Amino acid sequence: VETGIEVFRPDFMLLATAPCAAMIGSDLAEAADRVQAERRIPAAAVNLDGQKDYLFGVGMALEAMGKLLLEKGDTRPGTVNLLGCNTVDWSEEMVQETGQWLASHGWQVLSRWGSRETTENLKNAGAAARNLVVNLSGLRLARYMEAELGIPYVVGAPFGADQCAQLLEELETGLSDPKEEQPEGEPEALVIGEQLAANAIRQGLEQRGFAHVRVCSFLEMDKGLMSPGDKKLVSEDELEAELSNETLRVVLGDVDCRIGSPVKWAPLPNQGNLAPSRLLAPFSMTDGALDRWLDGVL
Repeated sequence: VETGIEVFRPDFMLLATAPCAAMIGSDLAEAADRVQAERRIPAAAVNLDGQKDYLFGVGMALEAMGKLLLEKGDTRPGTVNLLGCNTVDWSEEMVQETGQWLASHGWQVLSRWGSRETTENLKNAGAAARNLVVNLSGLRLARYMEAELGIPYVVGAPFGADQCAQLLEELETGLSDPKEEQPEGEPEALVIGEQLAANAIRQGLEQRGFAHVRVCSFLEMDKGLMSPGDKKLVSEDELEAELSNETLRVVLGDVDCRIGSPVKWAPLPNQGNLAPSRLLAPFSMTDGALDRWLDGVL
């Protein structure tokens, strides 16, 4: 830690449990307290769980950053924070395009949590009028900021023209519009991946005539954002059962999940499945890009 401080001169520090530190019971909370006391650098321990996925870990880290850095400021109308644009699921292009989309509708982005960002912008995030949760990893921080700073949040990946129009309406009111639940039936399409992105893709498929679309994921899923038939997968056997449904017309997901399925497949890469690779880099679906992609793959 001392070496890192001398080399990087950090504005703040998070200490996370790696597997060895967890096994031997390292007291990282005490170490963080020492850093704050002896070096006057804001520091905290992040209690990660080696049994869970990267969305859980990023969510815990962002919440810890928020608790360290945020203070309530005078609310600046027309400003918004992007929460959860982590670099596994979000490219810099997607972050920039989302900022441009918001700016074109009168919203100024104050901070981007999970992406490349300055400490100053993160500290100023407490003055935002709204939070936009673009990825499930930002939901924990959004709930903290609402409870402690009174900042309303809206949840949804800004993918697809109709979804974006809905999000803009919700940002204006500060309230999420309850969605009409479709009755559960045999699925015509299956979307596998990060929940908020998959929900946006589902909406695009429903606009194209798919009556029953299920979202499944091996990653973290929030029950309040699930529709009837959605499922948190825990094994390949469960995935295989979903893929064997005879009513399926198309599956959208990472090709690593295909496991020999003969169903029409639209590749939806996720570099969190295995190792980071330039071939698995996330591609932008911001605003109308999702609609163009769906029209192409379908």
